[in-house]
Amino acid sequence: MFSLHVDNVPFKVEFEHINPPINGAQRGTICKIFRGDGDGKWGLAGFGVTRVHPKDQYNKETGRKLAMRYAFDSMGWVGMLFKPLRTSFWKKYFNAQDSARYTGAKA
Repeated sequence: MFSLHVDNVPFKVEFEHINPPINGAQRGTICKIFRGDGDGKWGLAGFGVTRVHPKDQYNKETGRKLAMRYAFDSMGWVGMLFKPLRTSFWKKYFNAQDSARYTGAKA
């Protein structure tokens, strides 16, 4: 999870790995983008899901990138056309990933 502000609007992003214990069940990644209203209330702004074929190997970073891209798509014109918003999210995501690699923290 990470959070950021874009034009004084708070956002936070959460990722979840889906790995059911049932053989043949769909695995994947969920990305949820929340937008804050400034009063401590958060609303779902975007939602993206990726699925892994049962014969493919799961890759956490690839799943997160695709899920976040799909979450932008679900935001409609805001996610698709507002490039500064997407750029801010990607920069924050990659900075979080880099710091986690060097510190051993969980991103």
